[in-house]
Amino acid sequence: MQSALGRELSALFKRVGEMAELAERTVRASIDAFLSGDEAGIQLRSWSDELRSMQESVEGRAVEIIARYQPVAADLRRVKSLMKVSYDLSRFGRYAYDIARTLELIGPYGPCELGAVRGMAEKAVYVISASIRAFLNDDLELARGIDAMDSEIDAMYIEYVKGAVREPPEDFRCLAAGLLFARHLERMADHAVYISKSVIYMLTGQVD
Repeated sequence: MQSALGRELSALFKRVGEMAELAERTVRASIDAFLSGDEAGIQLRSWSDELRSMQESVEGRAVEIIARYQPVAADLRRVKSLMKVSYDLSRFGRYAYDIARTLELIGPYGPCELGAVRGMAEKAVYVISASIRAFLNDDLELARGIDAMDSEIDAMYIEYVKGAVREPPEDFRCLAAGLLFARHLERMADHAVYISKSVIYMLTGQVD
């Protein structure tokens, strides 16, 4: 029979799992909207706000669990990790909304050649999805592979910036849009790494 603490941890994990599903949906929607030139700011703002609210709820509940049950060892690591993961998931929502705001910030642009950042976007979605799978499935091996995937995205980002400087597009707004998009992708991938490190800590106690 599951203890009271065990039930609380299961409920908290389930809540963060719901956040993870919404965060991945939000990221995918923002990238699709950017690449297709569609307007999705209102919906993405709503999802971003929802993720932020969920994160605050998770953090509050985690503090209550610590105060009430005083968990130790693996249980304490799990609570701390769930708090950190919920924060990183909320940041996915924020960066997704920032991507949607690109049109608002720089005005109508295009058509633009987005081949370079399109590849970066596909890689970023894969890394974000992998970090979420590692969390949901307690997959230590997958979590340990996220950092190397992120390094590929960092290299793609640097190469894209260098290419934009060498051969800037005629429409400056295309340049600005591409750079903003690439930067937000790079930051989201960083948070995927943070999630993977939380998973590693939660499962092993190791701090990288």
